[in-house]
Amino acid sequence: MILFNSTQRSSRLDYTLDYVFNQRLGIGFEWTDASTITNPSDYFIYYGPTNNQANKTVLPHGLLFDEGFKKQYHVADFLHLSDFDFEQATWPDALSAIFFHLSRYEEYQSNSTDEHGRFDAEQSCLKAVGFQPIIDVWIHAFKQHLIEKAGYSQNAFKTEQFQHVPSIDIDAVYAYKGRSILRTGLAFAKDLLFCRFSELKQRAQVLLGKQPDPNDNFKWQFEALKPHTANYFFLLGPYGQYDKNISIKAEGFKDIIQAVQKAGHIVGIHPSYASYLNQAEVLQQKQTLEGIIGTKVLHARQHFLRFKLPDSYRLLLSIGIQHEHSMGYSKTAGFRAATAQCFYWFDLENNQVTDLCIHPFVAMDVAFKQHQQLTAEASIQASSDWINICKTLQIPFTFVFHNESLSQHRGWQHFDALFQYWCHGKH
Repeated sequence: MILFNSTQRSSRLDYTLDYVFNQRLGIGFEWTDASTITNPSDYFIYYGPTNNQANKTVLPHGLLFDEGFKKQYHVADFLHLSDFDFEQATWPDALSAIFFHLSRYEEYQSNSTDEHGRFDAEQSCLKAVGFQPIIDVWIHAFKQHLIEKAGYSQNAFKTEQFQHVPSIDIDAVYAYKGRSILRTGLAFAKDLLFCRFSELKQRAQVLLGKQPDPNDNFKWQFEALKPHTANYFFLLGPYGQYDKNISIKAEGFKDIIQAVQKAGHIVGIHPSYASYLNQAEVLQQKQTLEGIIGTKVLHARQHFLRFKLPDSYRLLLSIGIQHEHSMGYSKTAGFRAATAQCFYWFDLENNQVTDLCIHPFVAMDVAFKQHQQLTAEASIQASSDWINICKTLQIPFTFVFHNESLSQHRGWQHFDALFQYWCHGKH
């Protein structure tokens, strides 16, 4: 049994202990008084000044006893998880480091955003360790320490396993179909102006019904995904500068959403770029999607991963979203919250855990093709390291693809091979 004692308790400490010992390790823990320990086989961790009765003493950093949000913390204090030495009797405060990353404290602390108002990956302290899953590294190592040094059985722990977890954003259900006469006419004019004759020809062929729309590759997706269940996120907001989908009233759009649901996949909302922090607009999009699938929508991922803490998460909670899938980067692969496993969002300002479950992802298609300018084959090679990390630590490899990326169109030729590799480890 894990016994735990501290100089004081707090909601932050309770949250972190529950995450480590219940949600991740599955072995549980009990609060104890040092004077009542009778079984020498119990593993006793003391969170405070040195305690001679404890197996290990963790020296508190201070973060877990704070309330509200303070800006004075140095992010370097929370990177020691990578080279943690379990043989020492006194440990640095790994619990504060875990809380720092899960709460996304640095995103509150930073004033630096990119062109879309998003937290900039370049400002993350995790860049110094290559955006590695240092929480998962630490938990994996701590589990081995308990098995090898404290006599714990492998069977005592919760089973965690590597798996491929696909998710797909539908930003534009069709490449050509479903547009208004005005939008279609302007597109033809632009093709002519920039001498994009192959694009002009394909657009005409699709609109004349002589070939399928390249973005309508859903039947192929359903076959390629088997036996996985994927999370699909549909953009339903009105047309705008960064919201390019067609109207939900366009022929075939609702049929595709219902086909995704019928195929056994999870249907979620992709709140539009323009609906940023607009509760009424996001709720309207959610209700529209619910009307199509006939059930509650519980999952969301922000279009362009555009969210702000704590505002965006509070908004989603207020309209009934229970699962949020934006925790990652579009410009680089890696672990934004230092873990691949889901966790519950802790509202720093209110100093309490919430019911919103955060689902991180590791890699997005556009990070390799658009931002790193890699071919499909080079993307497979570059992403293999991330998959191997997940295999070693027995954690999920969650990824994001777009239906446009499977279109064999506009530079996405052969990226179906990357999709196959991310789904199944082969192509």
